Amino acid sequence: MVIKEIMQHEKHRLEEQLNSMKKNYDRNSFPKGKISFSKNGNTYKFYIITDTERTYIPAKEKELIQKLLQKRYYDQKIESYQKEIHALDLYLRRSPTDPDDLLRNHPSLKKIILNQSLNMINVTDTTAIFSDSPDKEWAQSDYEKSSNHPEKLIIETLKGDFVRSKSESMIADELYRYGIQYRYEEKLIIGNDIFYPDFTTKNKRTGKKYIWEHFGKMDDIRYLDNNYLYKINRYVKAGYIPGINFLATYEDKQNPFYPAKASQIINQYLL
Repeated sequence: MVIKEIMQHEKHRLEEQLNSMKKNYDRNSFPKGKISFSKNGNTYKFYIITDTERTYIPAKEKELIQKLLQKRYYDQKIESYQKEIHALDLYLRRSPTDPDDLLRNHPSLKKIILNQSLNMINVTDTTAIFSDSPDKEWAQSDYEKSSNHPEKLIIETLKGDFVRSKSESMIADELYRYGIQYRYEEKLIIGNDIFYPDFTTKNKRTGKKYIWEHFGKMDDIRYLDNNYLYKINRYVKAGYIPGINFLATYEDKQNPFYPAKASQIINQYLL
């Protein structure tokens, strides 16, 4: 359920922002009371409000005014985050569950469920997912894959593979839904370097091969230098050109990855 996943990511992002805002709030040691103000021409008059009174703040009390204005901003920002998180909680509690969870949680029933689905509905794209294709033998044949950190292959895809991250599982599941054959972390030798692209896949009509990398920490400087820029440099020099035979998706903490982004890539290059 794409919308539900978006909401979950957004809730997580807002919770991180809220926690950061609260920490900054506590560090500032704001004075007691709240500030109010009124505009008088081109100037402002400021007042401090407590439980018992409203007192004018002279213009010379610049530091106090600044602190109280900052406090008001933080209070409103924190309240805004809390209301948004509450609204997302209500949506997530009442939204329907993802029907694909049945396949993930009960893989032994997957074949029965999918075969029954094909008997009940007649949808071209769905039929294509489960029917044989020219590339199915290629995808299912043995190939040399990464043996690095097998203990991190913990997330099962709809196809039954295990991948290393939630974002990779989203890509794998979208490829599966569209009937696109793929290999996960197939060995690729480039000069003296050995890479294991997240996915090696083919255009469904033409059979043209693509490698697909997902770069998931684009706000991490060390990741950019040691992973992203290193790989891009060598891929391009070896003839793997973005948008031609090399596909890439990205995310950072502020811009999480959603299945819709994988679907967009698939529709543009692989169908």
